[in-house]
Amino acid sequence: MKSYPKTPPVRLSKKEYHEQRKRLYEKQFRRCLKCQKWFPFNELSFHHTDTGGMGMKGDDDKGYLCCLKCHPD
Repeated sequence: MKSYPKTPPVRLSKKEYHEQRKRLYEKQFRRCLKCQKWFPFNELSFHHTDTGGMGMKGDDDKGYLCCLKCHPD
């Protein structure tokens, strides 16, 4: 069985990451998904549900926004 080299992750630029967060903010109606309270954009944190980590290219479906109090990290 051949082992394939790991491909380096492709990271989003700061602008692309901000735009991704903004799309989710609008999609979630400006609310934290855990406590369902309204928060300003800068008080919500992006929580990744897959193991890709912060700033990885991918769908908005691989994470959600939650307030800093509810964020698991």
